[in-house]
Amino acid sequence: MQVELFCLHAEQKDVNSMIDTGATNHMTVVSNCLTNVKNKHNGTGDYCIKLPNGSQDPITHIGDVKLCNDLILKDTVVVPDFKYNFLSVNRLCKDNDCIAIFHDEVCLIQDCATKKLTGIGEPRGGLYYLVSSPMKQVP
Repeated sequence: MQVELFCLHAEQKDVNSMIDTGATNHMTVVSNCLTNVKNKHNGTGDYCIKLPNGSQDPITHIGDVKLCNDLILKDTVVVPDFKYNFLSVNRLCKDNDCIAIFHDEVCLIQDCATKKLTGIGEPRGGLYYLVSSPMKQVP
């Protein structure tokens, strides 16, 4: 059985996480950041991601990633041959009970219950990238 996940944005290579409103899943190129690893597909091709150019890359692992500020990226897929890390806005908001607010100069991630700011995205090249430092360190 082949499962396809779609990547809608692929603008540039960067090791930081792009905040993507079109991504169906969180995606990373690094497997050592995962906890609660649920599956190891070992590149068998059973699970893959379909890229905008029509090619496919295998998913090798699925697990959770804990970010600073206690944000959890559940069921993050690992695609080692891919060049990008994606944070799915839909999955982030659903799994962390938060909202994402987009402005031309910033993306804010706010906890729905406490109203506390839990994440910031900065715009670069037409995309928002998650700032990977605790909120107390962000000016």
